[in-house]
Amino acid sequence: ETNLDERIVVPAGSTSSSSTNAYACTPPSQRRASLADLPSHNGPTGAGMMRPISSSQSVMTDAQGLIVPKKLVNPVLESIDRQNLHREMMFNQKIGKSVLNQKSELQRALEKQKERQVLAAQNLAKQTEQTIATELGRVIMQRAQRLEQQKGGSGPADPTGGSINPEYLNARAKLRATVDTK
Repeated sequence: ETNLDERIVVPAGSTSSSSTNAYACTPPSQRRASLADLPSHNGPTGAGMMRPISSSQSVMTDAQGLIVPKKLVNPVLESIDRQNLHREMMFNQKIGKSVLNQKSELQRALEKQKERQVLAAQNLAKQTEQTIATELGRVIMQRAQRLEQQKGGSGPADPTGGSINPEYLNARAKLRATVDTK
């Protein structure tokens, strides 16, 4: 096996053109060279010249000494937009949301009806809370007014407030008398 890092041995008196010819005459199985040793027609930093492979980069070779190609990077898979879209799709799948809206008309109508029922129930709950709060506030205000009237002495001495029918009071008194005697 040959290694790419080994240099071509060139005789001392030969020129670069003879080394090129010597390189071309050797069979492919015996050729050993690096990119730095290849002759350049455009100068050492010519426009058509590739950079030499540095020894710090790892070059994979197979059993025959051939360079094993690296897997190419797919720019589509590394795109930030594609990654964000993929992340969003995975999140939607995780939470169970259908991104493509592939539901039948019946399923959509059923969901709308359920949403309406939930909203109606929430509105009803809010209204009952508001009515209870308003009724409670009204009762509290009435009691506060009654207490102020009693403390001020300007109100009636009757604890019932004089709004009860006198016939009802007579019937109640008779009922108490019959219950107390037994």
